[in-house]
Amino acid sequence: MSASVRRSVGRRFTDPAIVHAIMSKELEITMAYWGRVLDLINEHTLVLSTADDLGTQSGPLVSVTMSKDLIWPYHRRLFQFLKSRARTEEARRRIEDLAPGGGYVFAPIHVILAGVPPENIIAWWETLMEYGRYDET
Repeated sequence: MSASVRRSVGRRFTDPAIVHAIMSKELEITMAYWGRVLDLINEHTLVLSTADDLGTQSGPLVSVTMSKDLIWPYHRRLFQFLKSRARTEEARRRIEDLAPGGGYVFAPIHVILAGVPPENIIAWWETLMEYGRYDET
């Protein structure tokens, strides 16, 4: 490969606009993959594991600054997506466990402990709105 080609390729991967475009597409594909996997294995999921290879035998592929600016925002969005799905699945399972036959009253008045992330409470409520209704007879 000629020196000019190497420089051109190198610039593409340090140009923030190009990196953001690549990372956005990669995030879209990864979220679609995990969404499908979770749809297939839903209640059988205990632990999720995802990884990325950001280093070589001799050191990181990108600087810490580049990682924070160009990679971490997409990892964070993926993790938020996965955690949101996990919260929703857990809330749905609890409703399915407790509601059959009637009588389950969704009343989180004194059961929300300090330190519970607001996202968990929102997921709980949204799941209740979707799955927590008794048939009217």
